[in-house]
Amino acid sequence: MSNGKTLNDFMFRGPNLQQDLQTLILKWRQFRYAFTADIEKMFRQIWVHRDDQRFQKIIWRNSPNEALQEYQLATVTYGTKSAPFLAMITLKQLAQDEQDCYNNKVIQTIQNSFYMDDLLQDYNPEIYGWTDSQVVLAWIQGDEARWRTFVSNRVRQIKEVIPGGSWRYVKSSENPADCASRGILPSQLKKQRQREKSPRMPHRRKYTKIAS
Repeated sequence: MSNGKTLNDFMFRGPNLQQDLQTLILKWRQFRYAFTADIEKMFRQIWVHRDDQRFQKIIWRNSPNEALQEYQLATVTYGTKSAPFLAMITLKQLAQDEQDCYNNKVIQTIQNSFYMDDLLQDYNPEIYGWTDSQVVLAWIQGDEARWRTFVSNRVRQIKEVIPGGSWRYVKSSENPADCASRGILPSQLKKQRQREKSPRMPHRRKYTKIAS
């Protein structure tokens, strides 16, 4: 006999682990190449603990001529209050558990680029990093194990985003970011044509790597 309550009446929702959809889309649109993907039947790929499966019982038969049969669902079920939380926490836990098996870009993608089962990700094969410091360039293009700890850690983080071989040197006078980092008066900004331009790409101008 029913007491008028459903499973959702007794479940906790769990914290909201969803990325902000507007932020994801805006970030996604910044790149020249972008793609989407989804995890097929995401809920059905997540097992519920055996002790809790008994709370997900349904009555089913394939035709009116068959007797009613009782089943219990073994996976996360769409429509239950905790389903979104269980799906997202599973995804994030997998990223944490498997982080030693994949590079940091893969882990960051799993943790930061999913909206439920939908992936919004970018791909830009022509990314270059520019620095107007030859010392910094030598650090980045060298073996980080040779540098002091604080330098080594920072260089490792930088190279996880852009490989050392994709970094180039640019003179401060040609660096469009220089006026932002050093400061500039509004009157000077009007004359600063560099702010609208980036350094020329390597195939149009020769750049020499700094020996490491």
